[in-house]
Amino acid sequence: GKALSSSEPTFSRSKSYPDLTFNWSGLEKFKYIKKWIGSAAFQFSYAYKIDEVGNLRGHEITSRGIGTGFSPLVGLNLKWKNGVTSNLRVDKTSSTGYDLRSAGGNRAITKNENLGITISSSYAFKAPQGIKFFFLKGLKFESNLALGLNISHRASLTKTSVQGKEFNVTKNTTELSIAPQASYNFSSQINGGLQARWADQHNKKDGTKQHSRELSFWIELKF
Repeated sequence: GKALSSSEPTFSRSKSYPDLTFNWSGLEKFKYIKKWIGSAAFQFSYAYKIDEVGNLRGHEITSRGIGTGFSPLVGLNLKWKNGVTSNLRVDKTSSTGYDLRSAGGNRAITKNENLGITISSSYAFKAPQGIKFFFLKGLKFESNLALGLNISHRASLTKTSVQGKEFNVTKNTTELSIAPQASYNFSSQINGGLQARWADQHNKKDGTKQHSRELSFWIELKF
C-alpha cells in the first residue's frame, strides 16, 4: 500500500510491498506427530517497507528508511493431547536509515537489527470432584490449577556510519527472561497464585550486565 501526506514545509510518504502472510493449519495430521499432538498450526509473515521524508518546497528527500520484517519468521502453535498448549514465535526485523540532507546533514547511515524468540507453554487441570481434607470435615476445595511458563530471548544491534566512514556499533544488547506462573482456585470465593521472573541483560558494547530476580504471591477474596 501507499500513503502520502504533506504539510508545509515537509512531506512524508510510505510504501509497503510486498506484505505477505502465510498460515498453515492441520499439521497434526502428519504421521509422525499425530500420536502426541491434537492440533498444530504454522504462521509466517514478511513485509518490506520504505519511508521517506522530504522538503515540500524543494521537492528534496531528506531522509529515507528501508525496513524488512518477519513477524513472525516462525510461528508455531501446538496443543498436545495431554492438555498442554505450547507456542513458539521467532520475530526478525532489520532497517536502514539514510540522512539525505544536502545541507546541514551528516550523511549518516543507521542500521538496526532485532531478533526475538519466545517460547511459552500452559496447562490447566480441574478435578470435577474437588479435594476433601480429612481435618476439615464438611469442606470441599475446588481443584482448578493453571500453570504457565514463558521464555524469551531478545537481541538488538545498531550500527552507524557518518560521512562515509566505517560503521560503529552504538547499541548491542541481549536479554534472556524466564517467567513461570501458577494459579489455583481454592473455592469460588478464594483464588491464589504466584509468579516469578528471572532475567539477565547484557550490554555487549560496554560490557555491563544486569540481573533481575522477582517473586510475587497474590490472593483474591470475593465476598
